Amino acid sequence: MTKKYKLKNTNLYHNGKFVAVGSIIELNEDDAKKLSDVLVEVKEKTNTQTNTSKTATNTNKSKTATAENTKKEDAQTEGGNS
Repeated sequence: MTKKYKLKNTNLYHNGKFVAVGSIIELNEDDAKKLSDVLVEVKEKTNTQTNTSKTATNTNKSKTATAENTKKEDAQTEGGNS
């Protein structure tokens, strides 16, 4: 099984390819063990931020709709008392 790693502290010549410091490289477990001193495993990112943004947008829309409904009710109340 291969995993993604970020190369740190040095450049690398691996399987006939030059890999620069900071590059992401996919390696199997055996190769990763051999190079463990110059690698940092890259974790997969989740999409929780996207879901949070959608929730915040929906909440803002609800607040706006509630404020508009309150203004309409106030206008009707004022108009009915005249």
